[in-house]
Amino acid sequence: MTGILVLDTNLRGSFFVAQAVARHMVPRAYGRIINNRIGQQASRATQGWGPTTASRGGIRQLTMSLADDWGKHGITVNCLAPGWFCTEQNKVLYESQEWVEYLCDRHSTEASRPAQ
Repeated sequence: MTGILVLDTNLRGSFFVAQAVARHMVPRAYGRIINNRIGQQASRATQGWGPTTASRGGIRQLTMSLADDWGKHGITVNCLAPGWFCTEQNKVLYESQEWVEYLCDRHSTEASRPAQ
C-alpha cells in the first residue's frame, strides 16, 4: 500500500465513519464508538512504518478530540491499543526469529512475547 492510501484508509476512514454514525447518535443522545486497532504504533516509531504510525497516532488524537466534542451528546469514543500479534497480514514477520526478538525488546510485553 502506498503511504497516502494507508493514511486515507486508517485516519480519514476512521473520521468519516465516526462522523456518519454520530449523525444518528446525536439525536438519540447516546452512542458508543470504538476506533479499533491503533496499537502501540500510535505512540512508538517503527522504522519503515511512517504512514502507519502517523495514521494510528492521528486516530489516537482524533479519538480524544471526538470524545471531548461528542461527550456532551451522550456519545463515548474510545480506542483499543492491542500489542503485536500474528495475523495473515504480518505472519511473514513472525517467521524471522530476529524480528520476534526485536519485537519483544522494542515493545516489551508482560509475557515477554507477542500476543497469541
